[in-house]
Amino acid sequence: MNEVVYIEALTGYPERVRTQLVRYYSKLPEPMRLSVHRRQTELIRANRDRSNLQMLSGYNYAMFLLAIADWREAERTLKTGSGVNAERAALVHALRVQRIKAKKIPGPVRKSLKDLIQDDYYITISNLRVKDGLSWRDVAEYLRVYEGLQVDYSHLCHCFMEVSRTRK
Repeated sequence: MNEVVYIEALTGYPERVRTQLVRYYSKLPEPMRLSVHRRQTELIRANRDRSNLQMLSGYNYAMFLLAIADWREAERTLKTGSGVNAERAALVHALRVQRIKAKKIPGPVRKSLKDLIQDDYYITISNLRVKDGLSWRDVAEYLRVYEGLQVDYSHLCHCFMEVSRTRK
């Protein structure tokens, strides 16, 4: 038996649904991904009788997909409010709490635009303005396209002028 056929037999999901589940998983915050893996472990233990030693990786992947489907279903329950029993309500509550906590995880500290100009972009901006004769709008567009820096042209002009005064 082919491993893909074995996975489809265990889960009942065609390839399109399996791909959607993996995409859903990739968008989850890390604490929720860990919960998915906890659920996967529970499913592996509960369904040992369905495992095939020759296709153990396929079995583990199928249980992974079933765990993702459980979380996705819980999320749908959260949105629609239908099909709620005591166990599902507790799961939905845990899901909501994890989503809130995941949003509070601080990201990397971002430099202010003045610091970015002073440390990284001062020479580039001055060359674009003086040598190339670009307007502030064009400089902001250049930074957005080639440097990945989203900045308003008027804010860029203001910060650049402040940095210029401190450099002289």
